[in-house]
Amino acid sequence: MSVSVLVWQLGLIFVINKSVTQPLISRVYLALIAVLVVSLLFYFMDKIILQDLQTALLSHVTDFANQIGNLFGSQY
Repeated sequence: MSVSVLVWQLGLIFVINKSVTQPLISRVYLALIAVLVVSLLFYFMDKIILQDLQTALLSHVTDFANQIGNLFGSQY
C-alpha cells in the first residue's frame, strides 16, 4: 500500500509541475509544498482511522470478555 501511495504522490507532483506554465515560485518549492500537504493529509487520515480502529477493537475485546465472564459465571 505504501508503494501505491508513493506512486500517487509522485504522479500528483508531476501533474502539478506540468500544469504550471508561469510559476510564481520555483517548481522545486511547489513540489515540496505538494509533498508536505499530501503527507499531512495522510497523517491526519491515519490518526483518525487508527483511533477509530482502536475504539472498535477495545469494544470487541470488552464484549468478548463480558461474554466469557457471563458464560463461566452462569455455570457456578
